[in-house]
Amino acid sequence: MHPRPYRLLLRSLAAFLLLLAAGFAQPASAPASNGRTSTVEMNVDRPGNDYKDFDLKVSNAQLCKKECLADSGCHAWTYVRPNTTRGPNPRCYLKHAVPNKNPNAACCISGVVREAPAAGASGQGSGAPASGESATRHKGSAHAASTHKASPGGTKEPSGPKPAADSTASGASSRSGGGITTTAKVEAKSGGKAIPLKPEEKVGLMFVQAIASIEDDCNRHAQHVCTIDEMVQGPKSADTWHIAKLKYDPAKDTNYKYALKIDGNKWQLQANPQHPGVGAFFVDSGPFSHTVYYSAKGPATASDAKLDEIGIDGELFNVR
Repeated sequence: MHPRPYRLLLRSLAAFLLLLAAGFAQPASAPASNGRTSTVEMNVDRPGNDYKDFDLKVSNAQLCKKECLADSGCHAWTYVRPNTTRGPNPRCYLKHAVPNKNPNAACCISGVVREAPAAGASGQGSGAPASGESATRHKGSAHAASTHKASPGGTKEPSGPKPAADSTASGASSRSGGGITTTAKVEAKSGGKAIPLKPEEKVGLMFVQAIASIEDDCNRHAQHVCTIDEMVQGPKSADTWHIAKLKYDPAKDTNYKYALKIDGNKWQLQANPQHPGVGAFFVDSGPFSHTVYYSAKGPATASDAKLDEIGIDGELFNVR
């Protein structure tokens, strides 16, 4: 029997394996047909903000990335390896916004979508990121992508149905002593313009983002809206998913009072400052999505500045 066909077969197989490995070694993928690309983050989980998940027939993270790039509403994805945290089958999670990332997660491979640069744009050869760079960056999702400019006032009650339940966490009245601080880099933009956040506001925004991310998981995996007490203790999942919990009790934040109002499967969060000169936040939820608003003066409402980009690099307040 002639050995040549077997040598050719072995060479072809080796070349295929090299190409496959090279695909995961690159920080960004080749452009999809719509011009979008994605980073590839090895051993990184990005829990929360899921709007679609499904098993894959083949254990290949590239298939999950491809599904995300083909869907204009997908801004991040996570591929879960088989026989790790989600059972014997590989599973793909598509996300409407970019959640915080958990590094050193052997179960997972994740990615953040980079949108195609606008026609005639300069200095963005690889495409601008859809929702931020390597840490965690949240932009308005495809479900709520319009820009909402800030308006004066900002003291009226939030719009929408009157909530049926109230879950509140408030800290002491003094700004000093027992307050929570962070070394994380926290950024926020509204209408493309950066908002200069005070240290107290950065901590407040980190709580807001952590609560919103956990609520996304509660809605999907606990099948109800979680209270702040549940998030502190650790929400119980109705399936095998491990829902994150809050790293700190918001009641220990001496600079804000956090009030979570629940109406069926919808919720609103108010983060009201306890001292003058500190801005407020308001979160309005939709089906597996949420929008954050900011007011430098008084309680925030949906009439205030919509935060279309939030970045947190470093410590996170939602942990597994």
